[in-house]
Amino acid sequence: MARYREYEMSYKKFILIPLGIGLTIFLIIGAVWFLFMGASPTARYTKAIKTYESGDYAAAAEEFKKLGNYSDSAKRVEECYTKLHYANGVAAFNSGDYEKAVEEFTACGKYEDAEYKARESGQAVHYAKGSSLKSSGDINGAIEEFKLADTYKDSKDKLYELYVAQGDKAIEDKQFDQAVASYTAAGQYKEDPDLLKKCYYNIGLDAEEKKDYKSAVSYFTQVADYQDAPERLKAVYYALGTEALAKNDLENAAEYLINCSDYKDTAKIGQEAFYNRGVALLLDKDFEKAGEMFTSCGKYSYATELVKVCQAEAYLSKGDLAKAVQTYSKVSNNVKVNGFNVKARKTHASRRYTLDRQSGTYFVRKNNIYVRKLINFYGAKRWHKWYYPYTVSTQGVDIKYSVNPDGTFHIYGSVTYVRFLNYSADRNQLKGKEVTNTFDLPRATKIPSKIKLPNATLTFKGGTFTLVFKKNTKQGGSKVQFRTTVKYRKAG
Repeated sequence: MARYREYEMSYKKFILIPLGIGLTIFLIIGAVWFLFMGASPTARYTKAIKTYESGDYAAAAEEFKKLGNYSDSAKRVEECYTKLHYANGVAAFNSGDYEKAVEEFTACGKYEDAEYKARESGQAVHYAKGSSLKSSGDINGAIEEFKLADTYKDSKDKLYELYVAQGDKAIEDKQFDQAVASYTAAGQYKEDPDLLKKCYYNIGLDAEEKKDYKSAVSYFTQVADYQDAPERLKAVYYALGTEALAKNDLENAAEYLINCSDYKDTAKIGQEAFYNRGVALLLDKDFEKAGEMFTSCGKYSYATELVKVCQAEAYLSKGDLAKAVQTYSKVSNNVKVNGFNVKARKTHASRRYTLDRQSGTYFVRKNNIYVRKLINFYGAKRWHKWYYPYTVSTQGVDIKYSVNPDGTFHIYGSVTYVRFLNYSADRNQLKGKEVTNTFDLPRATKIPSKIKLPNATLTFKGGTFTLVFKKNTKQGGSKVQFRTTVKYRKAG
C-alpha cells in the first residue's frame, strides 16, 4: 500500500512540472511581445483612436500628442480640442454658465454650428443680465441688455413690456415727449394702437388742467373713442365756447359750441351764436354747415325754416332742381334774412326748374313754306297760293342756359330753318336754302315769348317754338308774299 501511493505521487510530479514550465515560457513570451509590439506607434495610434471614439477627447488629445507627427496625429489633436470645447460649451450652456459657453463655442471656430451657438450664448448672457436688471427696477439698463439679446427667447416681449413701463413712468412724471418716444418704441415689438392713445389722452388731460383748451382739443381729437375722450372733448369745446361768448365773439363761440351741442346747456346759451353763424355760412354758400348751425338753434327766430332753405340751396347746387323746388315750397315767404332774399330764391328755383325742363333740342314737327300772289282774275282780285316742297333735314332749335351770379339766366342757342334765296312769282324759279341763326340772351329770367333773329322771328309758347320768316314785294304790279313758318317741339 505504501508503495502504491509513492508511485502515484511520482507520476503527478512528472506531469505538473512540464506544464508549469510551459506556462512560464508562454507568459514570458507574451510579456516580451507586449513590451515590443504594444509600444509601437501603430498600436498607440489605434489606442488613441479608440479613446477619441469613446468621447474622452482630453485623454485622446494627450495620446495623439505623444505620437508627434505620426500619421495625422497633429490634426487629430486639434479635432480633439475642438470637440472638447464644443462639449464643454454645450455643458456650460445647459448649466446656465453662458459666459463660459461663449468662450468654449468661440474656441471652436467654424466647427459645425459653433458660431451660431456662440452668438446664442452671447444673447443668453444679455438676456440674463436684462432679466436681473428688470427685477431690480433698472428699466433703462434692462432695455439695453434685451436689445443685445436680440431674438433670444421672448426678448421682444420683454422689450415691449419695458418700453410700456418706461412710457407709463414718463406719463406719471408728465414727461410727455419721453412717453411718446417710449410708446412709439414699444410699437416696434407689438402692435398696440391704444398705447399712443393713452399717451395723447393724458397729454390732453394735462392741457385741459392748464386751461390750454386748444391743445387739449388737438390731443383728445387724436385719441377718438379712447376711454372718456369724447366727453372730455365736449367739455373742452364748451369751455372754449363760453370763453368766446364772454368776449361777445359769436362767430368763434358758434364754431366751438357746435361740437358739443348736446353738452350741458349748450343748446340754450349758444342759440344766438348758432343763428348768426348760420346766416354767415348761408351767405357764404356753405349750406351743409349752415344747416347744422340752424338745427342747433332749435326754434330760435326763423331757424326751423332756414334749415329747409339750406337744404333747398344744397339741392340747387347739386342740380337736383325738383327736390329744391319741393323743399322751397315748404318755406314761408315771410322768412327774413339780411342779405338773403328767400322769396327771390324760391322764385329762382322755380324758374330754373322750368328752364331746365324747357332747354334741350326741339325737332321740326311742321314745315310750311309757301308763296302767295295777289292776282286779278276776271276783274276780281284773288290770292293764289302754292307751297314750296322743302323739308328741314337737321335738328331745329337747340337751347341751353347757365346761371348768372345774380340769379338771372344766360340763355343761348340756335335755330335751323329754310329761307328763300330769291323772290320770284314763278314757282319754277324759286330757290331755298337751309340756314342757322344763333341767339344769345345774357340776362334773362325765362325763355322770352319772342326772340328776334336776322330777318325772322322765333316765338315760344306752350312748349312750342315757332319760326316765321316772310317777305312782301311787288312783281309786275302784283303783290307777292313769301312766307316760311316752322314749328318745333321736343321729343316726347
